Amino acid sequence: MISAALPDNEEMRLVDLAFYNLQDTDTEEDFDDLSVLVAQYFDCPVALITVIDNDRQWFKGKTGTTETGNTRALSFCSHTLLQPTIMVVEDASKDERFFDNPVVAGGVKVRFYAGTSIISVNGFKLGTVCIFDVKPRKMSDIEKSALLLFSKQITKLLELRKNNILIRRHSEELLVFKNDIFASFIRGQEEDMKKIAFNLHEDFAQGIAASLMILQVAKSNKLQSDNLINKATRQLKEILVNMRALSYTITPQINDWIATDELVLQFIEKIAVAFPFEITVENTGKLEAGSTDKMLCAVRVIEQWLKVLLKKSDIKNVHINIAFDEPFTVSIQDDGAVENLVSRKKDVHESTVYDRVHAQGGTIELSDSSIDENVLRVVLPFSKDASVGSLK
Repeated sequence: MISAALPDNEEMRLVDLAFYNLQDTDTEEDFDDLSVLVAQYFDCPVALITVIDNDRQWFKGKTGTTETGNTRALSFCSHTLLQPTIMVVEDASKDERFFDNPVVAGGVKVRFYAGTSIISVNGFKLGTVCIFDVKPRKMSDIEKSALLLFSKQITKLLELRKNNILIRRHSEELLVFKNDIFASFIRGQEEDMKKIAFNLHEDFAQGIAASLMILQVAKSNKLQSDNLINKATRQLKEILVNMRALSYTITPQINDWIATDELVLQFIEKIAVAFPFEITVENTGKLEAGSTDKMLCAVRVIEQWLKVLLKKSDIKNVHINIAFDEPFTVSIQDDGAVENLVSRKKDVHESTVYDRVHAQGGTIELSDSSIDENVLRVVLPFSKDASVGSLK
């Protein structure tokens, strides 16, 4: 028995083979089906699609055998890699390379073999497609051409398989990245809260306390009361402006290409467990993504309004509908006792909902009590130069 020499480009061949992720893998249905087709076409009992590594040969597709592979040293196909096209062995028992090979001299008693290399798009030989028979036979030129065609089809199948693997890996990496982005967004929300808390305590609280002291002094000083009251008023207005500025400028970074509807849905899913009522959510819009400004506004409106609803003990179900469309809308419906418009408008203004929607040039619509349901509907235009928002 004579073992085949290594191809001159063996190292590069193995590098190219590694990109296909074929080593140590089981047979696959698509390759098994092709093996059956090859065996039927050539009327042979055994047909194989093989992958040849540095020391082993795997059967990626097979029919007529239960074996999964063998060593490269015993392989007929290792010799095929050295041939320019097709290798045909009409009677292996009379071939010095194979006469004492275990599958020839042993129980199987292989006599006929024909195989051709499977060549990658980069020009490297990855393995073979081959046929075996237990009786000697010849091979016609038409049959040789057919075997070459089978080899080309297997190359296309391997390329498709490799591309599918790359797409799947990219999708998995993208999913991990999106989860990281979302985690970063949640952390950004927490940082927002810390920043707001710090400003409220260090700057705003002290400013408000100073204003209250000025008003106390104004009560006891009739001559300076007008000036003191004006001073306190200016100071309180300045604090209000600073508070709104703080609210508007806190915007965690979100990649524009991340589907923003997914981030909104994930955010709701994360915070839903903190509320005693059941929260359902759906996206009925035609678009999967909108601007990050609108997404952040939607997230904060939803978060603030859920906190408003938390104060109402009779609510059992809340349904949130988001629609990334033109315009972008968020509707929040609850099953609590129907309230009048005055009470609900008061809730809107006392929360930060109005300020946030106002900053985006949007509108807030409240359901009339005659509808027998409580609905907050926020409409945000896509255009950044939209008109000033309102409350209807």
